[in-house]
Amino acid sequence: MLLPTHIPTRLHALLDTELLCSELSRRSKPASGKYSSEQLRTVGRPAYLSQDSGKEYERSALAENSGQWRRFEALYSEVFGVLARFLGEVVLMSGRAAIPGFHIIRNSANFPRYEGGVPHVDSSYLHVPAFVGEQLGRDQYSFTLLLSRENDNVGLEYWAPGTTEADAILQAPLAFVPYCRGNLVIFDSRLVHRIAPFSSELERVTLQGHIIRLEGRLVAFW
Repeated sequence: MLLPTHIPTRLHALLDTELLCSELSRRSKPASGKYSSEQLRTVGRPAYLSQDSGKEYERSALAENSGQWRRFEALYSEVFGVLARFLGEVVLMSGRAAIPGFHIIRNSANFPRYEGGVPHVDSSYLHVPAFVGEQLGRDQYSFTLLLSRENDNVGLEYWAPGTTEADAILQAPLAFVPYCRGNLVIFDSRLVHRIAPFSSELERVTLQGHIIRLEGRLVAFW
């Protein structure tokens, strides 16, 4: 099982990350669905937050994908190149689900600290209607790229391989993995993990995505 691993990117050379984070903050919308939080915002259509029916989800996701890809093409091209080199093969963008998108976590006077997410495994592919019935391979990965400035307690907590979601609620995490701006962090989606608690006044802005093997090919989605 792949534990969280840092992979450097050329983010700083390609983009003005401060301007990028400001734009993403403006574009972001409050998260919806059962995992929503007043502090959590998104750019994109993550399947795990969707409450749409199958065809409605696919239509809404695909409607946003093309504009999102065009606007952030330099970022996506760099990330997919890095992923391909690390995994040893091309990673395709799903044509039937939302493309990797962005989380914005915003602390405020009313919510000065983000208390962390619920320990979970990433099984978002189960929420994508078009993936039902497809041949699913063993490869399952999640990745995060920090775009905002670093902070001591911005990162990921994870539990020992084999720990269940139910057990993790009663146990302390095995380790904390700090995020470094410009480094992609990738890990096995079946590893129980969560967003680590943090109290920074700076918005936490990340690119998020998942990769699964469908019909023999690696496919990225959110």
